[in-house]
Amino acid sequence: MIQNFVNKNVNDWDVYIGILMSAYRSMIHPATGFTPNMMMLAREVILPNHIIFLFSEQSMFTNNNYVEKLQSQLEEIYHLARENLRASAQRQKKDYDTRVSQNQYNKGSLVYRLNQFCKKLTDKWLGPFVITEIVSSVLYKIRGRVKSEIIHHDKLKRYFSEDVPAWIVNIKKNL
Repeated sequence: MIQNFVNKNVNDWDVYIGILMSAYRSMIHPATGFTPNMMMLAREVILPNHIIFLFSEQSMFTNNNYVEKLQSQLEEIYHLARENLRASAQRQKKDYDTRVSQNQYNKGSLVYRLNQFCKKLTDKWLGPFVITEIVSSVLYKIRGRVKSEIIHHDKLKRYFSEDVPAWIVNIKKNL
């Protein structure tokens, strides 16, 4: 969001941070269904456009009424947010399950391993590695040139090159 506000020299972002945060806190979050203001304060904050266009939703409360109403509103909001988060988690799980593929590898298969500390200009996949043991249907023990490790199948990708390093040929003979 802040990229839309900064100039070409990127030296005035701090001028707009207050406005940006106000806008962010007043936007409905897709997972909870509520704005951050509503989640934290049990009400929406009065914004400049509310003053200009005179939206009158304020009412007078006594201190006791206000506290009781605030507590009941927060409880209701948190209950609804938990339901929305549960539904969002189920939707995300369903989306993930449709995208994931169960990779089956055999002992001796050559694979790449996902580089978990990948920076912008480094390779995303490291390898090749040899699968030395099938620990479970989703866990594999792989061996590189120096060390062995147990890794989940989601972090592996089949090695398709015809060029097999000599150290892998020696390992495969011993399997």
